[in-house]
Amino acid sequence: MGIALELKEWQKEYLSPFCLEECVDTCCCRKETNVLMTENQLRKAYGIKPGQNIAVNANYYHCGWKNQNTAVYWVSIHATKEHPHCPAYNPETKICLLENDKPEGCREFPLWIQTPLIYLSTKCDIIKTDNAIIRKLEEIAKSNSHSLKRISSPSQIKRLFSHTVMQV
Repeated sequence: MGIALELKEWQKEYLSPFCLEECVDTCCCRKETNVLMTENQLRKAYGIKPGQNIAVNANYYHCGWKNQNTAVYWVSIHATKEHPHCPAYNPETKICLLENDKPEGCREFPLWIQTPLIYLSTKCDIIKTDNAIIRKLEEIAKSNSHSLKRISSPSQIKRLFSHTVMQV
């Protein structure tokens, strides 16, 4: 089946139900995080209408092109008391406005695959403890000759995330 497909199935079958039922909003409500978004994702997250100019501000700026037709924006999300989460996140439903078109970094969180390692961010509550979800992930990793490595320092996460998102 291949590790990428197995991990996608793991996220769908094991991680997503946890996120929807038990998560305490740790990934979408972090104090500060950065993510790359396409123009369409940015417009939807911030409610910018088609045809309306995307003005550079403290929250986002144009940083390149995914392909010749798709602009990419570096989005800095700073949680505040008034807005304690990503603008695309609905805390009541625990569903992202971009659910069907999530930014790559969001889609992959809390994993980063750099063969033969799978890095796990301990910013995600499910990663912090031994449980059935993690045991299944360990089984997938082992059957594909990969190892799991938990990371927690912001600099480690930022370095891995920056490496991942620059491959857009």
